[in-house]
Amino acid sequence: MNLIHNAESDYGVGAYSWLMDINFLLRCGLSLAAAGAILSQTSSGGRLRLGTGFLVAWGVGSGILAFFPDNPSGTPVTTSGAVHLAVAFLAFTSVVIGTIRALRQISVWCRSCVRLSPSC
Repeated sequence: MNLIHNAESDYGVGAYSWLMDINFLLRCGLSLAAAGAILSQTSSGGRLRLGTGFLVAWGVGSGILAFFPDNPSGTPVTTSGAVHLAVAFLAFTSVVIGTIRALRQISVWCRSCVRLSPSC
């Protein structure tokens, strides 16, 4: 396998696939924790909730990936691999949209605070 040309999920196939599964599950948990922290420490505007919702979708999608192994490049497509690709596409799209939406609102919120504190 080539570290530059292979998809990250291709490393989740074979004898050490459990390491990639743990990675996906940790990513899920940490993404959900980050989304929860964002919501608990900022105002709950609609745009922020939408952005955080996309981050939650990213986290859930990452967790789902642990249960559907990918097909390494050059191998036939299986049902599990097709599900993996579809979920990965939705998850990566969600994280891009969510990051842009949530960070934009957080930066506006930070500029409105004189000092960063829980009371802002």
